[in-house]
Amino acid sequence: MAHGELAVMARKADAPWRMGHGHPLPKELLTGAGMPELIELSVPLLRELLLDHRRFVYVPRGVKDRLIQSIGDALMPLEYAIIEDLDGYMHRVITEGHYGTGRYQRARSMLESFQADASGKLVIGAFRVSPYAQSQIFYAHADHASEAAIVAMADAVLVEARGFPMLLDLAGGICRELFPADAIFQSAAAAASRNRG
Repeated sequence: MAHGELAVMARKADAPWRMGHGHPLPKELLTGAGMPELIELSVPLLRELLLDHRRFVYVPRGVKDRLIQSIGDALMPLEYAIIEDLDGYMHRVITEGHYGTGRYQRARSMLESFQADASGKLVIGAFRVSPYAQSQIFYAHADHASEAAIVAMADAVLVEARGFPMLLDLAGGICRELFPADAIFQSAAAAASRNRG
């Protein structure tokens, strides 16, 4: 799913601004989830969207970093803060990752090159649109982080009680309807029953 979303945002979308859900550098793409080919397919897309296009904002649902959440919750409505770059995150995942040898060598080389080129260019921030809603984290390119915060807040203010971008809620609802979690199991069960019959 992460790779599909990245591919659409990098190569199919033609809007000046791209809004995604979650983290712009998901661990499953940086580690390959056991498949170095996934890394080799993902790094060029990451370069295109995050380093070349640069006009993007990612907003995850729910926050696991209490420090960033505390900073965000201290903001007044319609304020945002750029907090730090993603260098520490990339270092933990890429440099300290366990990629093994052999078939991962090319993928690891691509990741290290991406890490060097992205250093200091990707940031995390927080915004708040309402005194009634929890703050939200966002990720953006450092050159366009202020604009990214404003884009995310302009969409989130439409659902002031939640404070989360409406377009991401809408897209999530459509995807859950069209692609329910059990859809693959239903297809597999139907195929298995045809093979038995």
